[in-house]
Amino acid sequence: MPIQFKDKNILVLGGGLSGNSAAKLLQSQGAWVYLADRMKPEPLPEYYSGFLPDTTPVHEYPCKFDLVIKSPGISPGHAMLQETPYLSEIELARTFYRGKIIGITGTDGKSTTASLVQHFLRACFASELAGNIGTPFSGVCLQQPEFVVLELSSYQLEDSSNLDIDYTAILNLAPDHLERHGSMEKYIQAKNKIIRNARLLVTTAEVLQQLDLKNFTGQILLLGKDALVSKHSIQTSCYTYDTSQFQLQGNHNLQNLAVAILLCQNAGCDPTALQQHISTFSGLKHRFEKITTLGKTTFINDSKSTNLHSLESWLQNYPAEQSLFLLLGGRGKQEDPSRVAAMLEKKNVYLFLYGEIRKEWEVVFKFLGQKLLTFPDLDSIFRELPLLMHENSPDHVVLSPACASFDQYKNFEQRGEHFRKLVLDLSPYK
Repeated sequence: MPIQFKDKNILVLGGGLSGNSAAKLLQSQGAWVYLADRMKPEPLPEYYSGFLPDTTPVHEYPCKFDLVIKSPGISPGHAMLQETPYLSEIELARTFYRGKIIGITGTDGKSTTASLVQHFLRACFASELAGNIGTPFSGVCLQQPEFVVLELSSYQLEDSSNLDIDYTAILNLAPDHLERHGSMEKYIQAKNKIIRNARLLVTTAEVLQQLDLKNFTGQILLLGKDALVSKHSIQTSCYTYDTSQFQLQGNHNLQNLAVAILLCQNAGCDPTALQQHISTFSGLKHRFEKITTLGKTTFINDSKSTNLHSLESWLQNYPAEQSLFLLLGGRGKQEDPSRVAAMLEKKNVYLFLYGEIRKEWEVVFKFLGQKLLTFPDLDSIFRELPLLMHENSPDHVVLSPACASFDQYKNFEQRGEHFRKLVLDLSPYK
């Protein structure tokens, strides 16, 4: 049964997409909802009864709050969270939703895998895609589709204790967001919350070794055992899928496809229906997205690559015989790029370092000699690019920054759109 919110005083701590969505849901249930944030929206949306700066001392609040809804970006150490019970926006929506949930997390590949699951699932059931991918769970929970597919970040999971997700996947685990979690151990603890009360976990043997499974009683399916991935097929216990027409490039995307297939098979999808829809998934913007081909050179936008692990996931399988122009840079996350350096030693690559990180990483990649170039930004790279392409004729030009975008952009989407514009403004070798 949903919690009764009528006439309750509730504080949404941090607005934004998820906070505002939670406020709309609560206001529709008769609650009095207040917003605490750094800046007051002008005008204040009608679903809020009032506003206070998030620095307001607790003893100066206009009323005693029954509950706090915590947005993912708010620090767990906020004073209000020590005074009042709180829920994440995900937990709030879960109290209303009565259907089944497929939850997907990991350091990289979450959005693509969640979108693949939704692509397959909607051919068989009424379903919605929500969570970290853009649409808040609280915005779809009252629709009561048979399934909701949730992409879940470590921030969302850290804040959530009682999700009861039916089918789960943890794709991979690598250092990320440690400035928030404090250690890799605590980051993994946050990810581990997705399997609480789950009936199924899909993952890899490597990830499985890092999880706390002492209270997990569900089924475990492993890539490499329960789904065998080859260049043109994925074999499970009940079906061999032809993947030759799958549009996404890279072995990492075949792994994501295999996870999606295992989840959907076990959720009740007919394997023949899954097979029919493999070729129709065209991928997501900014996630190893093909923009265009000029001459023999294909341009790839992988702006969603915001850490080194996401770069490594495709780079390790990039063919050594193909030539690559790799654009790498932005704001670093205090990660060690030595694994990437070892991979590049075996590749035919020109490395373009740009942004805030370039001076620090220039030392690591200096072994590339004249094939290492540094620039302040993407615009300056593209001023030199036509001549370099004419001289070297690369097979691919890939923006896969492996860094946050915040030194020069509002987010990775803005960075990816800028790259797209620069590419489409090119004339071949002008």
